[in-house]
Amino acid sequence: HHLGDYALAGLRIVEQAPQPVRRNQYANQRRYGEYWQALLERAHAAGALPNGVDLLALRLFLFDAMNGTVTWPASVRRSTSELADTLIRLIARA
Repeated sequence: HHLGDYALAGLRIVEQAPQPVRRNQYANQRRYGEYWQALLERAHAAGALPNGVDLLALRLFLFDAMNGTVTWPASVRRSTSELADTLIRLIARA
């Protein structure tokens, strides 16, 4: 998140990168997704998330929310720790 425009550019241009670069990036994205999926599964098993919650949809919502903060106008941007705190509060109440 602290990389700002650099991170946003990376998200947007991956499709234009040469195939070996895309393949490597997709592998990284897959591992990142698996990490978050396991995290959410552990949270669910611990009772931190409601029964019946669609963990895949939750993960994708979270990714979109986290990635979207990079494009917020400067006047409403928050620090990474503030965003993380808000996100944790939201997930814990889900």
